[in-house]
Amino acid sequence: MQFITIGKPPEYLRLTAVRWPPDSAPEFVPRDKRRYLNAELRNRDVTAKVRLDLGHEYAGLVQFFDQVVAQWHELNNSSMTWGLSSALRLEVVPGPRPALGPDHLVVHIKLQNGGWRRRLWTLETSLVLSPEELEAIARDARRLTD
Repeated sequence: MQFITIGKPPEYLRLTAVRWPPDSAPEFVPRDKRRYLNAELRNRDVTAKVRLDLGHEYAGLVQFFDQVVAQWHELNNSSMTWGLSSALRLEVVPGPRPALGPDHLVVHIKLQNGGWRRRLWTLETSLVLSPEELEAIARDARRLTD
Protein backbone atom coordinates (compact mmCIF):
# COMPACT_ATOMS: atom_id res chain seq x y z
CA MET A 1 0.00 0.00 0.00
CA GLN A 2 1.36 3.43 -0.94
CA PHE A 3 -0.90 5.80 1.03
CA ILE A 4 -3.81 6.01 3.46
CA THR A 5 -6.43 8.72 3.62
CA ILE A 6 -8.19 9.76 6.80
CA GLY A 7 -11.43 11.59 6.09
CA LYS A 8 -13.03 12.51 2.80
CA PRO A 9 -12.82 15.55 0.54
CA PRO A 10 -12.93 18.46 1.16
CA GLU A 11 -11.14 17.71 4.48
CA TYR A 12 -8.68 14.86 4.75
CA LEU A 13 -5.22 13.76 5.85
CA ARG A 14 -3.25 11.64 3.40
CA LEU A 15 -0.13 9.80 4.58
CA THR A 16 2.12 8.49 1.82
CA ALA A 17 5.08 6.17 2.28
CA VAL A 18 8.24 7.71 0.87
CA ARG A 19 11.54 6.10 0.07
CA TRP A 20 13.98 8.76 1.18
CA PRO A 21 16.82 9.09 0.59
CA PRO A 22 16.34 7.77 -2.94
CA ASP A 23 18.13 4.70 -4.28
CA SER A 24 20.65 6.98 -5.99
CA ALA A 25 21.87 8.40 -2.65
CA PRO A 26 25.50 7.75 -1.68
CA GLU A 27 26.23 4.57 0.25
CA PHE A 28 27.11 6.40 3.48
CA VAL A 29 23.51 7.58 3.93
CA PRO A 30 21.84 5.17 6.41
CA ARG A 31 18.70 3.69 4.89
CA ASP A 32 17.67 1.04 7.38
CA LYS A 33 17.00 3.26 10.42
CA ARG A 34 14.89 6.09 9.00
CA ARG A 35 11.21 6.00 8.03
CA TYR A 36 9.54 8.79 6.10
CA LEU A 37 5.94 9.70 5.35
CA ASN A 38 4.60 12.59 3.33
CA ALA A 39 1.64 14.17 5.11
CA GLU A 40 -0.90 16.17 3.11
CA LEU A 41 -3.65 17.93 5.04
CA ARG A 42 -6.52 19.43 3.10
CA ASN A 43 -8.86 21.86 4.84
CA ARG A 44 -11.47 23.14 2.39
CA ASP A 45 -9.48 25.68 0.32
CA VAL A 46 -5.98 25.09 1.75
CA THR A 47 -3.62 22.17 1.30
CA ALA A 48 -0.44 21.79 3.35
CA LYS A 49 2.28 19.20 2.78
CA VAL A 50 5.28 18.21 4.86
CA ARG A 51 7.71 15.28 4.93
CA LEU A 52 7.78 13.51 8.29
CA ASP A 53 11.00 11.88 9.46
CA LEU A 54 9.59 9.34 11.91
CA GLY A 55 12.76 7.45 12.66
CA HIS A 56 12.75 3.77 13.49
CA GLU A 57 9.37 1.98 13.49
CA TYR A 58 7.52 5.09 12.29
CA ALA A 59 7.71 6.62 15.80
CA GLY A 60 4.89 4.44 17.11
CA LEU A 61 2.22 5.66 14.67
CA VAL A 62 0.88 2.17 14.00
CA GLN A 63 0.85 1.34 17.71
CA PHE A 64 -1.06 4.57 18.36
CA PHE A 65 -3.83 3.58 15.96
CA ASP A 66 -3.92 0.06 17.41
CA GLN A 67 -4.29 1.46 20.95
CA VAL A 68 -7.06 3.84 19.91
CA VAL A 69 -8.98 0.99 18.27
CA ALA A 70 -8.56 -1.20 21.35
CA GLN A 71 -9.39 1.48 23.94
CA TRP A 72 -11.65 4.09 22.35
CA HIS A 73 -14.72 2.93 24.29
CA GLU A 74 -12.87 3.55 27.60
CA LEU A 75 -11.98 7.17 26.80
CA ASN A 76 -14.98 8.77 28.61
CA ASN A 77 -13.79 12.39 28.98
CA SER A 78 -10.16 11.92 27.97
CA SER A 79 -8.24 11.75 24.70
CA MET A 80 -5.30 9.95 23.07
CA THR A 81 -2.58 11.98 21.36
CA TRP A 82 0.32 11.14 19.06
CA GLY A 83 3.06 13.48 17.86
CA LEU A 84 3.25 16.14 20.55
CA SER A 85 6.59 17.45 19.29
CA SER A 86 6.46 16.53 15.61
CA ALA A 87 5.14 18.28 12.53
CA LEU A 88 1.99 16.12 12.66
CA ARG A 89 -0.20 15.86 15.73
CA LEU A 90 -3.21 13.55 16.02
CA GLU A 91 -5.65 13.70 18.92
CA VAL A 92 -8.60 11.32 19.18
CA VAL A 93 -11.54 12.29 21.38
CA PRO A 94 -14.81 10.39 21.74
CA GLY A 95 -17.63 12.41 20.23
CA PRO A 96 -20.80 13.26 22.10
CA ARG A 97 -23.08 10.25 22.24
CA PRO A 98 -26.41 11.04 20.61
CA ALA A 99 -29.49 9.31 21.96
CA LEU A 100 -29.73 5.91 20.24
CA GLY A 101 -27.22 7.12 17.65
CA PRO A 102 -24.00 5.47 16.55
CA ASP A 103 -20.73 6.04 18.41
CA HIS A 104 -18.21 8.28 16.71
CA LEU A 105 -14.77 9.72 17.34
CA VAL A 106 -13.42 13.18 16.62
CA VAL A 107 -9.86 13.30 15.27
CA HIS A 108 -8.14 16.67 15.68
CA ILE A 109 -5.29 16.98 13.19
CA LYS A 110 -2.57 19.60 13.32
CA LEU A 111 0.11 19.87 10.63
CA GLN A 112 2.87 22.44 10.97
CA ASN A 113 6.18 23.42 9.51
CA GLY A 114 9.20 25.13 10.98
CA GLY A 115 11.87 24.51 13.54
CA TRP A 116 11.86 23.82 17.26
CA ARG A 117 11.11 27.42 18.29
CA ARG A 118 9.70 28.85 15.11
CA ARG A 119 6.56 27.84 13.26
CA LEU A 120 6.22 29.12 9.73
CA TRP A 121 2.68 27.82 9.28
CA THR A 122 0.10 25.64 11.00
CA LEU A 123 -3.01 24.03 9.54
CA GLU A 124 -5.61 22.37 11.76
CA THR A 125 -8.83 20.51 11.13
CA SER A 126 -11.15 18.05 12.86
CA LEU A 127 -12.71 14.95 11.32
CA VAL A 128 -15.54 12.77 12.60
CA LEU A 129 -14.98 9.04 12.18
CA SER A 130 -16.90 5.94 13.13
CA PRO A 131 -15.12 3.18 15.09
CA GLU A 132 -15.28 1.02 11.95
CA GLU A 133 -13.50 3.69 9.91
CA LEU A 134 -10.84 3.95 12.60
CA GLU A 135 -10.31 0.17 12.51
CA ALA A 136 -9.83 0.37 8.73
CA ILE A 137 -7.30 3.19 9.17
CA ALA A 138 -5.34 1.14 11.74
CA ARG A 139 -5.30 -1.83 9.37
CA ASP A 140 -4.18 0.35 6.44
CA ALA A 141 -1.47 2.01 8.58
CA ARG A 142 0.02 -1.42 9.26
CA ARG A 143 0.09 -2.15 5.52
CA LEU A 144 1.55 1.28 4.74
CA THR A 145 4.46 0.85 7.12
CA ASP A 146 5.34 -2.77 6.24
